[in-house]
Amino acid sequence: MGTILHSKAHLLRNLGRLEEAKELYEDAIAAHVASLGPGSPPTIAVANSVNDLAIVLMGLGDTESAFAAFSEALEIKVAVRGPAHPDTAMALVTYDSTHQHATRSR
Repeated sequence: MGTILHSKAHLLRNLGRLEEAKELYEDAIAAHVASLGPGSPPTIAVANSVNDLAIVLMGLGDTESAFAAFSEALEIKVAVRGPAHPDTAMALVTYDSTHQHATRSR
């Protein structure tokens, strides 16, 4: 269910319907987490939905929440894939870029 919700959210994001996309990304994250069971560590599917939620939050002008979401996605990717994986490196670049943007806009 989380994957379907993520796909719908991605489509809405591409159509510029960011508020709707935000809600579906949040639902996708909840569905991914619920499917893991209690106490299970997050997966890459969770990290990807959190990362894409952060992109939407940036588009909505909520830089602080976007930064927190990018940070969460990065932490998950480091835990799941390790610090040397290309996906982790890309998440780190995004995290740094968002941090710089947030710092400049204060």
